[in-house]
Amino acid sequence: MEQTTEQNKVKLPVPEVSNAAGGFNLKDFVIRYAKYIPLIILGVVIAYFGAKLNLRYTTNMYQASGTMLVKEEKQGASDKKAIEELFTSQSGNDLYTEIELMKSRKLMKRVVTSLNLQYNYQTKGKVKTSLLYGGIPLHLTLVKNTDSSVGLSFEIKVINDNEFQISQVAGNYKFGQEIALQNKIVKVEKTDSYNTPSSIGQKFIISWQPLEAISAGLIGSVKISTLGDQTRILRVSIEGESPRQCADIVNQLMYEYINDNREKNKEVSEFTKQFIDQRVQELSGDLEKIENNAKNFRQVNNSINLDAQSQIYLADLNAAQKDLTKERITQNVAESILDKFVKDDKVQGYAPASGGLLTDPNLENLFLQYNTIQFERKRVRETDDDNGFTYVEKTNDVKRLRLAIIEGLSKVVALSNGNANSLQTTISQNIGKLKDVPALQNELLNYGRNQKIVEELYLFLKKKGEEAGISSASTISNSSIIDYALVNGAPISPIPSKTYSLAIFLGLLIPAAIAYIIELFNDKIRYRDDIEKQTDTPIIAEVGHNEQMETLVVTSKSRKVIAEQFRMIRTNLQYLVGNKEKYTVLVTSSFSGEGKSFISTNIAAALSLTGKRTVLLEFDLRKPKIIEGLGMAKSAGITNFVVGKAEIKDIIRPIPNYENLWVVGCGAIPPNPAELLLENNIKILFEYLKANFDNIVIDSAPVGLVTDSMTLSKFSDATLYIVRHKYTMKKQIRLVDELYTTGKLPKLSIVINDVIGSTGGYYGYGGYGYGYGRTYGYGYGYFEVSKRNRSKELWSKIKGFLLFWK
Repeated sequence: MEQTTEQNKVKLPVPEVSNAAGGFNLKDFVIRYAKYIPLIILGVVIAYFGAKLNLRYTTNMYQASGTMLVKEEKQGASDKKAIEELFTSQSGNDLYTEIELMKSRKLMKRVVTSLNLQYNYQTKGKVKTSLLYGGIPLHLTLVKNTDSSVGLSFEIKVINDNEFQISQVAGNYKFGQEIALQNKIVKVEKTDSYNTPSSIGQKFIISWQPLEAISAGLIGSVKISTLGDQTRILRVSIEGESPRQCADIVNQLMYEYINDNREKNKEVSEFTKQFIDQRVQELSGDLEKIENNAKNFRQVNNSINLDAQSQIYLADLNAAQKDLTKERITQNVAESILDKFVKDDKVQGYAPASGGLLTDPNLENLFLQYNTIQFERKRVRETDDDNGFTYVEKTNDVKRLRLAIIEGLSKVVALSNGNANSLQTTISQNIGKLKDVPALQNELLNYGRNQKIVEELYLFLKKKGEEAGISSASTISNSSIIDYALVNGAPISPIPSKTYSLAIFLGLLIPAAIAYIIELFNDKIRYRDDIEKQTDTPIIAEVGHNEQMETLVVTSKSRKVIAEQFRMIRTNLQYLVGNKEKYTVLVTSSFSGEGKSFISTNIAAALSLTGKRTVLLEFDLRKPKIIEGLGMAKSAGITNFVVGKAEIKDIIRPIPNYENLWVVGCGAIPPNPAELLLENNIKILFEYLKANFDNIVIDSAPVGLVTDSMTLSKFSDATLYIVRHKYTMKKQIRLVDELYTTGKLPKLSIVINDVIGSTGGYYGYGGYGYGYGRTYGYGYGYFEVSKRNRSKELWSKIKGFLLFWK
């Protein structure tokens, strides 16, 4: 039978409660979030004491910083420094490359060695350990270190002025005694800073670590940054437990960087000077040989002078000889440098200076590029290994430029030799004109020419050698310290005011955020107004959490709260159906698991206790639970009757211990439940049951999933829609509202199932039943309470509180 919308909107008498939709409701906000106040207070208390413990036991950290200027190398070169600048970079040093060089293992090892940072001394207190630096009362000496790659650490306790104990090692040891410990031989000695009253009974942790390990740790700790894009000033800083140690590390690192830079510049100057000195020595021998040969020639041939007739021809001869001298010098310089590059096949040295005698600008540019790449390659090697990408790339560039230089020098040698041969022909022609000049005179002139060529080259290189020596002696660094790091006694962390402020802020924020997130992401029904805000469907009752294992909780002698709640549902059903003595109740829900079968079973039991013949129908043909919940054996049921394999009287079974209560099971689960409900036998079944029973309770399939309940609604007088506390989703209430508004289900009402906690605090009405059950919250002993619950009453309250937060 079809019910109208107006007929469906049956309201139970309930207290007046404001339910304004939308906007901010202060009362609703307080009700929802007041329960989180203990959590917030607890969060603040925990945060405060956490901050207090943090300040008490956290080691203070200090920072030291200094600044230095890295000067940019100038491009170009004067004539006096041509050779030195062939061995140095002409492109200007990159500031970020210098930062990486400052953090190289080489420099860090120097810092560690200079400050003796491989040895670490700490005092051990009851709670925390403090670093000792400067004024250390004890000193560790490694007498024998068989494995320098393995560190050493041990704890000692000073017994008296002469003895100490080592943790986990039995016996006493004397200061200065050699001890075999962790595959090393060590001895611990007192220093001038040792103080008897404060040291006796004190525990110290002494350790030694390999140089590589300490250097690597220091690289990660030191921070180097620029003070801006337009400046070449670097800020060097480090954080640590000892302010004095931090300042010493920063200052030593800046000093080592400057010293390393000076050493590199000196290395280039000394290499240049060595090359020039070697060539000067070789030319000195050649010059001496030429002079001796000329001297012997004069002695043997009585030294012939030029006569006036030869002067005319000698003018042209001298001009050609001058040009020949220049070409021979150029050829000699090129051959000398070419000889070095051919022999130096290991690509290790720099390109020597030509002194401007090689007129080919491309070749001079190759020299400049070669020395620049060679210098950069050596600097990269300090921070990279032989297989590093940058190092291999620089090595390949050096090899490429070396081959280009060899090719260019070969061309210069060939060209100079060709020019010299041409000039030699000219000279020979002029000499031929001097046929009247004695042959001995011509031989003497040849000696003079060779002597002049070698002498000019010798004097040139001698001059450059002096300049290189001066440059090596006056080598300076391209960097300087602006501000040294100072010892700062104020720790940078922890700062008490910030720590307490942050702790209190987090103590408020985190619990509040947790509470907000819980409420924000809660998509389950937790409050009565979660339902009332979305629908006008009346709420007929609230049923508490069933802590028993049995499905049937309503008995003739039961006085428990949950049993009385079902009696209240029975009473409220009368308001729904009006004056009908006999009626049929359809029970459905949104989806499985909301307690529909449990509610159906106990409503049927409550109706049977009034003396009315009641039958319970297991019409959830997909997932039947009634028969299983009652502990009864499965037998023929509804589906068997519908398909004609059973009689009605054969499927109606009495429930044990209940005089007026029968059940009709589902029977075999059909493959087509929805179509089965449209069979005519369903109508025959209901006609028979209504004729022979006073009340019918239908346990139907969830209306949110299938249409079974819609099909059975025409046989029902009222519908109970089950909503489970903290289980049913809020969005399902929109379906309830639609069903209520459109009247698709007759006289629809809501039952809230499995309410967890006390009876008076969740939905704002003081108890189940809306006025009828208000006395349930008053008077101890009104309801039946088992001995087990009485003995654990406190635990039940705590459990209820915890479940409420769930």
